[in-house]
Amino acid sequence: MTVPGRLRELARRAFGPVARSGLSFRLIVFETLLIALVVGGAFLVLSIEIRATTQRFFVTQLQRSQSEILNLQNRSLEQLVWTSSVITENPTLRAAIETYRLESGSGGGRRAELLATVRRETEKIAAGLGRDLLIVTDDRGRVLAASERHGKRPPAGADLRSLPVIRRALDPSLPTDASNFGVAQMGGDYFQVGCVPIVLQGFAIGTLTIGERLDEEFLHAQAELFGGEIVIARQGEVIASTLPGAADAQGSGPVLAPRAERSGTVRFGGEEFVMASLPLGLDPAGEPVILYLLHPLSRALGPVNAVMRVSFLVYGCLAVLLAGVGAAFVSRSLLAPFRRFVGFMESVARSREYSRQFDSSRATAEIRTLNASYDRLIESLARQHAELIQRTEELSRTNVTLTEQMLERERAEQALRASEQQLRQSQKLEAVGTLAGGVAHDFNNLLTVILSYVDLVKKEIGVKNPLYEDLEAAHAAALRAAGLTKQLLAFSRKQVMQPKVLDLNGAVTAIEKMLQRVIGEDIELRTVTSASHGYIQADPGQLEQVIMNLVVNARDAMPRGGQVTIETENARFADAVPEPLAPMPPGDWVRLRVTDTGFGMDERTRARIFEPFYTTKEPGKGTGLGLSTAYGIVKQSGGFIFVESEPGKGTTFTIYLPQVADPGAPVARPPEPARAPAGAETILLAEDEAPVRTLAQRCLEEMGYRVLAASRADEAQRMAEHHAGPIHLLLTDVVMPGGSGPELAERLAARHPEMRVLYMSGYTDDAIVHRGVIAPGIELLEKPFTPATLTRRVRDVLDQPGRPAAVAS
Repeated sequence: MTVPGRLRELARRAFGPVARSGLSFRLIVFETLLIALVVGGAFLVLSIEIRATTQRFFVTQLQRSQSEILNLQNRSLEQLVWTSSVITENPTLRAAIETYRLESGSGGGRRAELLATVRRETEKIAAGLGRDLLIVTDDRGRVLAASERHGKRPPAGADLRSLPVIRRALDPSLPTDASNFGVAQMGGDYFQVGCVPIVLQGFAIGTLTIGERLDEEFLHAQAELFGGEIVIARQGEVIASTLPGAADAQGSGPVLAPRAERSGTVRFGGEEFVMASLPLGLDPAGEPVILYLLHPLSRALGPVNAVMRVSFLVYGCLAVLLAGVGAAFVSRSLLAPFRRFVGFMESVARSREYSRQFDSSRATAEIRTLNASYDRLIESLARQHAELIQRTEELSRTNVTLTEQMLERERAEQALRASEQQLRQSQKLEAVGTLAGGVAHDFNNLLTVILSYVDLVKKEIGVKNPLYEDLEAAHAAALRAAGLTKQLLAFSRKQVMQPKVLDLNGAVTAIEKMLQRVIGEDIELRTVTSASHGYIQADPGQLEQVIMNLVVNARDAMPRGGQVTIETENARFADAVPEPLAPMPPGDWVRLRVTDTGFGMDERTRARIFEPFYTTKEPGKGTGLGLSTAYGIVKQSGGFIFVESEPGKGTTFTIYLPQVADPGAPVARPPEPARAPAGAETILLAEDEAPVRTLAQRCLEEMGYRVLAASRADEAQRMAEHHAGPIHLLLTDVVMPGGSGPELAERLAARHPEMRVLYMSGYTDDAIVHRGVIAPGIELLEKPFTPATLTRRVRDVLDQPGRPAAVAS
């Protein structure tokens, strides 16, 4: 609470009972307080005037004392100049100083004898002056001789040029005035010193310094001079004082400029003084030393204030008493009718008989007016009371109804906004995924033709042909395009998966060295794996691709280096965890977290980070498919992926994959024997894309197979029905006109039970896969493929042991 607030609270507590009391009592209290305030104000004004008069008197005294002390300093300066002239007129001392100066310049051998002469003559002059300190230096400020009452003199040869007064005296361009005074500290004692040059024939051959010790004797002498107290201080530090408690008040005095002469007040030891200041000069550090003249204001005002307090207390109490008696008499005679009317209203309030009437026949005009107003007020309040009760009941019922409606509407609006946002995001990604899957399907058909014909031409022309390198470049570009379509299929969740039960810790450790090579030496890779880890079911290659894409994204976010941290641990959720597209169901999960210290992302970028072809990199430096591929693989594996990022605070990608049971020790599969892709079996080929159909027929016929080619499912069915011999293999596209590939295989299975089935597709379809995993017993050849891949895969299916045919169910 602030100070004004405390004062208001104190006044409320003090005057609250008075405000709640009767009018008579309040009249007495307020009249009494008014008289008390008048008496107190008179006492305060008189006290202030007496204090101001006394303070002006002391200021005048201090100014007179300042003038006297300044006159003493001027006389000291005159004496100092006279003493300097005496030295120059003393032939022995003058000759010794001049000879010593010349000997110092030429390196002569009589210096000890000359110093003894200077000391002897200096002692004679000091004995005649009666000063505490006398020092004679040469023209370089070095001590030639010194005299001091208690023997704490500076040694001969000591350099005193650190004293401002010495430097000023040796400067011929400066006049001799009050600035030639200063303060020096020698042997633990402070001295006020004055310094003048010793001039011979217009040149300064040395200096003469005379000083007074700033001790108790000096202070008491100055105090007796003007009848007050003395304090000497430098930068708030008390050097000497006639006040016993002044040393405890260091830094509490006023801070004055070195040569300022102004008056004021100061407190030492709880006592107030009128203060004036005098500069004593500069100390060796160049700081001003001030002499403060103090007159005790508190002592002078004490007796006067005591007499005034007693007088005003006696007369003030008498005035307050008389005012209270007068106010009581006035209030008793004037307020009696009001008290009778107030008593009537109190009795009505206690009895609640509002129909009672006040007898105003003998009342004054004021009371009759109040009584009439009171009657009208009672009638109006009775009517309003009845209306208020009715309105209150109506408003209460309405308020309950409105509150329930508002709560229900607010809950509905919140649920609607959340559902709309989730639906829009889901529909957008689903639409982009459908488009990407369709584009990838068409591209895979084109890439199948390109890769196959390039391989055929390469095989035909040979390595030595000049066009072979061009074909290699075309083959590499086609493979890169195939990689892009694979990423699009991964985002659209139409990529064929070969899931296995994996140890996530092992998967991270296996690619750790490769990741370090990818990110470079300026980025630190740190892996933190959980000791108690669970297992997941995922495609190993696709899982490595997810980790690689996230680490590469982190590397690109740290162009100046940083740290990438990969963490794995188990996670169990009792409740569902929200996610922008679908809520995570409760259960056991394995968590993979990739964190970088890069420049982070804003909210707008985070909202589009998983969209295909969206990138924040410069043109030509990114495809925008890395994170969308990771998103599709995680979703296709039954997991969830989250991103947390702020600009300047790095990015964290968190992946949750369902935890599965420990599969035990892996069983090593024996190596398959090498088989020749050639054969003589009959193959029914069903492919709606003419270039792909023509290519596949050519490759298979070159390997010795008999091929029945059809462009539609119904056409293939008719060819099979008219074929007299066996059909060993049905090589069919999954989606084509006239029926799907699985439907065609099902219709031909009864007529040709020996027939095996190999499906071709550029993306997955629900007819042969479930959530990207191939249905049991189904053989699939993914597009794009090369002639070698086609013939080898056909030979593998034909040579498989077991059932002669497989149909998707």
